[in-house]
Amino acid sequence: FCIQTMKRAMMPLKKILKEPHNKKIVVIDIDMTVANNNKRLMSSLVAGEIDYEKLFGHEQFKLDQLINGCRVAIDKIRDRYHVLYLSARRCDVYEPTKEWLESNDLFEEGDYLVLVDCVEDKKAVLDGLDAKIKLYIDDFGYNYHKEVVEINHGYILYLKEKGIPFVVFNNNWLEIMERYFNGK
Repeated sequence: FCIQTMKRAMMPLKKILKEPHNKKIVVIDIDMTVANNNKRLMSSLVAGEIDYEKLFGHEQFKLDQLINGCRVAIDKIRDRYHVLYLSARRCDVYEPTKEWLESNDLFEEGDYLVLVDCVEDKKAVLDGLDAKIKLYIDDFGYNYHKEVVEINHGYILYLKEKGIPFVVFNNNWLEIMERYFNGK
């Protein structure tokens, strides 16, 4: 964990838990869910392996491209739910991540952004929020730089065990809106 970033991020989330009304949360992953980071990823490869200093260089985030349909979908989601972006990027890229979200009209006042160092750390964020989560949207993929993208089945199992409703994102914002949000 990045203790500073986690403390900063978790404080406003605790406010959600204390709200008297039942406004739920939609948790949204960033990479390959709202941001296509393939250009940034491919430009950071050295001898077929990821150079993480390059990958998370602050200027590199400008290479990320908005995934079709996410802005409209998230605007509609925001009308009825809290939006929590939760990503296993390094904690030290909070500011460039937030800047990218804002520059693409994806982050507004009242939204939340939590970055953790690895997928396993996402569990600490979700613990205690599970009853307030309407839906968790994530591609659950990793190793995008390899021939075959792998799916994190262990994380999916964790969500199932916690009873957190989720959908595996596959470039399907329209389908998600129709299925989980009545097309609205």
